[in-house]
Order: sequence, then C-alpha cells, then structure tokens
Amino acid sequence: MAEMNVHTKTRCTVSEMEFPEFAIAIDRPELYEQYSRRPLEDFIKYYWQKQHLGKYPLAQRRPDRLYIGNQFCSHLFPSDEMLFALLQKAQRELLQVTVVFTCQKESMLKSTEQLLQKLDQWCDGHDRELEVIVNDWGLAGLVGRMTSHLIPILGILLNKY
Repeated sequence: MAEMNVHTKTRCTVSEMEFPEFAIAIDRPELYEQYSRRPLEDFIKYYWQKQHLGKYPLAQRRPDRLYIGNQFCSHLFPSDEMLFALLQKAQRELLQVTVVFTCQKESMLKSTEQLLQKLDQWCDGHDRELEVIVNDWGLAGLVGRMTSHLIPILGILLNKY
C-alpha cells in the first residue's frame, strides 16, 4: 500500500488537493525485480494495478520517495546487490530513498553492521543522505553511532511503545 511521508519540503496538487511528499513501499522481491527492470512510469502503472488502485488519483502521481525493505520480515529485505542496484536507479530517477529494516536478530547484527557501513560509504560517494527505518534499539544505536550519512527514523515496531 502507498505510504504518505509527512515531509513539508515537497508539495504537489492532484485533483485540486495538496499533498506532502509522496512515497511508495517496495517491500518484497517481486517489487524489487519489477522496479529494477522497468522505467519508473511503467513500474508505477504496474504497482498500482497490482494494488487494484490504478484509477485512484494518487496513482497518477510520480512518487518523491521509495521505501525499500520490509518492517516485519527480514527475509523480504533485498540482497545487498539488489539494494545497491535499486539505490542507483532511484538516484538516476531523482527519487529520495528510505531503507527499511525489521527487528534484527542477534545472529544478523554483524552483517547488518557491515551493510550499514556500505550504505554510509555509498552515501559519501554520492553526496547523499539516506533515511533508515529502525525497529529495535540496537539498530538505532548502530545507525546513530557509526554512520554520518544515515538518518535513523523510528519504525512501526518502536513507535508503538
């Protein structure tokens, strides 16, 4: 389902209604593959048709941001190779990105830490910042203490506390 992210920088008008920054969630392998292979306009049509919302007014709007990853299942997170391919494509298409993490198992912390370092280096090389949704305090601490280009955002699992 499409997500509305309340950033006040970007506003647009659709059917005479004003909206803040508009984002969509790419949260499973099928969508990672489709986005990586299609031009943005074709992907957006595909995305909304799959949601059975192709005639919805927002379906006509180009997103400003992509949420890449899944807050509830770590198995649905893209591979490192796919994630960086998606980041490159989003950058070419002038889209902002938020990388979405779920709660991290203890056994995943080392690989997640390495991925965060790679993301930070990618941001440094591309002169960008990335929002990172965190859903546990350990990951929030890692993002806050070891990276300079990643902005931690509390996810659904932490917000409910």
